[in-house]
Amino acid sequence: MALTSLKRKPKKAEKIDAPEPMQDLYPWGLRITLEKEELDKLDLTVANFDIGDKVSIVAEAEVVSLRESANQKNKTKSVELQIMAVDLGKPKAQRKSKFKEFQMIRDSQPTEAMKE
Repeated sequence: MALTSLKRKPKKAEKIDAPEPMQDLYPWGLRITLEKEELDKLDLTVANFDIGDKVSIVAEAEVVSLRESANQKNKTKSVELQIMAVDLGKPKAQRKSKFKEFQMIRDSQPTEAMKE
């Protein structure tokens, strides 16, 4: 199955001298939060991830809402999905936090008191 990028195009400021507005490149509704209960079910922990990691997701979702509306300025259409089951594939090996790694290195170094 081919993946389709859902990244949005940045909107231009309407006034020439106006600063560019702060924008997320992806709408907030495309984020998924996995809390402890979900991570436990997937046999994962936060330590399996680093900020910026890319993960593949396979999910089953149910269509729970269809919307279509219009006003004087624009028309909107949306489909709301409820994710019911998910698989993140094979997780990478459990990582030690960088802070714990630093502590282990620090603790393995002989201190001045130990050298005497």
